[in-house]
Amino acid sequence: MKSLLLLLSFIIISYNSNSQVLFTYGKNAVTKSEFATNFLKNTNNLTGDRKKALEENLDLYIKYKLKVQAAYDSKYDTLQNQKEDLQNFRRQIETKYLTEDKAFAALVDEAFERTQKDVRIQHIILLKNKDAAAAQLKANEAYQKLKTGADFAAVAKQYSNDPSVTDNGGDLGFITAFSLPYNMENVAYANAVGSYSQPFESSIGYHIFKVTAVRKALGSMQAAQILIPFVPNGGQDDREAAEKKINEVYTKLNKGEIFENAARAFSGDAQSASAGGLLKEFKVGKYDVAFENTFAKLALNEYSKPFKTSFGWHILKRLNTSTIKTIKDAEVTEQLTALINTDERKAKAEEAFLQSKLGVCGYKESGLNKTDLFALTEQKFSNGNIADSKIKESAILHSFTKQKITVGNYWQFVKDAKATAAFKDNSYENLLKEYVKATLYEYYKNNLEDYNETYREQIKEFKDGNMLFEAMEKNVWNKSSSDTVGLKKYYVANSKKYIWDKSADAIIISVADKNTALVIYGNMQKEPNNWQQLMTKYVNIAQADSGRYELGNIPIAEKTNFTNGMTTVPFSPNGDNNYLLAHIVKLYNEGQLKAFADARGLVINDYQLQLEDAWIAELKKKYTVTVNTKVWNTTLTKGL
Repeated sequence: MKSLLLLLSFIIISYNSNSQVLFTYGKNAVTKSEFATNFLKNTNNLTGDRKKALEENLDLYIKYKLKVQAAYDSKYDTLQNQKEDLQNFRRQIETKYLTEDKAFAALVDEAFERTQKDVRIQHIILLKNKDAAAAQLKANEAYQKLKTGADFAAVAKQYSNDPSVTDNGGDLGFITAFSLPYNMENVAYANAVGSYSQPFESSIGYHIFKVTAVRKALGSMQAAQILIPFVPNGGQDDREAAEKKINEVYTKLNKGEIFENAARAFSGDAQSASAGGLLKEFKVGKYDVAFENTFAKLALNEYSKPFKTSFGWHILKRLNTSTIKTIKDAEVTEQLTALINTDERKAKAEEAFLQSKLGVCGYKESGLNKTDLFALTEQKFSNGNIADSKIKESAILHSFTKQKITVGNYWQFVKDAKATAAFKDNSYENLLKEYVKATLYEYYKNNLEDYNETYREQIKEFKDGNMLFEAMEKNVWNKSSSDTVGLKKYYVANSKKYIWDKSADAIIISVADKNTALVIYGNMQKEPNNWQQLMTKYVNIAQADSGRYELGNIPIAEKTNFTNGMTTVPFSPNGDNNYLLAHIVKLYNEGQLKAFADARGLVINDYQLQLEDAWIAELKKKYTVTVNTKVWNTTLTKGL
């Protein structure tokens, strides 16, 4: 008990220490914790005088808070450019806060496990066509027959109404993660070898899967082929002719014919023949079962005997395989994440995310009778006459903490949804479920700052930074650059600050090509006075500027003794194909006063500092700054 009290005391002391007010400005307070966060963020790997760094940072942070507060009080946040910048930033960062990290991570783990093995599937399918009920009934009949011990292939041939299934007894071949729609993939990986699933529904029909084999994943494959295709709608004679032709090609290969040459000469696959039969890299489930099975049995660079698929007769050469990684490293995680983001399984993570936010967002149903609502909705979209309805368009359908959703809002959603192919045949009940999810998603997204501290801090940091920029621009930068009278007055009063170091009148040339730079270098040595005419020959590749420069600002490859009339050797400061050279017209000793035009850039910088200091002095009068000496001294002596 005593140790527990000591622990609680330590926690309370630590909390109070970090929540202590370090300084106030006007009616606002900054805690030691806030200052510490800012200090540590801006002084990573600090070496040297920590006390001095703390004092400098306190001064800077006080000035920062004063400027930002002045910007808010001036209502700069209501400016259109500020609103647009903030909205754009929201869009950039909000996506990562709108998914369930744990659910998404589970999907990545699941996909990784599934990529480690290929599963071979037999398939019974009853296409819905125009009678979904009849398809479901037949699927159940087939399932009952399997339960009596009937052969799966025989049942597939008897019941499946898709010719591609009945022709091969339902063999789909091997599949892996992302080969099939997600709901089918789940069924395939849920069954052990030799077992079959209950009938399950997809958008096209009802299915029964049987797992017939499992193997270590082949990964990505690359092959070359020679194809003698079947003539479309051709008869038996055409098929026999194709078989005869492929056997002739096979004989030529056995006698030494180079595979690539044979593919160019004989293959009927126009896309690959010109490349010596080379096919694009493919994964399990891409091609016919016989095609993949043949590939799996070949050694590297070995070619197969002729084999038949529904497309024709093939000879296949195995070129390469890239093995599946067995460790889920950062690269694999990134690849799987990209696949999930373009796959229907992403909806599973989004569903988990939304379910977790119903209570957080204060979701409440209004208690409207759903049967009446759906009947009224049908009436509205049938004849539009609902004037005497007991449910009004303005009635509340459901609500969140700070928003009410009306029946009219739902009807607009139904109208828009029924105009799209995805929702056209959905029931009003399903559309309502989708609408609840859609409104929940929008509400949470629009109020993220209320629910996510990290997001809130990012938004505040961006907004304050933008406000600071706006305030500096209006109170310092624009004033300093446009106040010509003030600039000249400042220059006259401080002219002794603007003295030339050793300098020169010089022509500095930038060239985007080494050979051209050498040509220009030669011409400048011979005829430097014609430099402007010389530049006209290289308009798109060279630029030149003339003026007075301090010697330290003239580009040179190594220390040089400058002389009047010299041209420096071209060099690339960044090691790329951009070269600099200079021609020295006239040298000057140090100590000369800079004219206002030459010193203007420096004068503007110094004048800005003067304006900023004067502005800060005004702000300190407006927002009185008081530092808590006791807390500050403790910070200096004991640290943050």
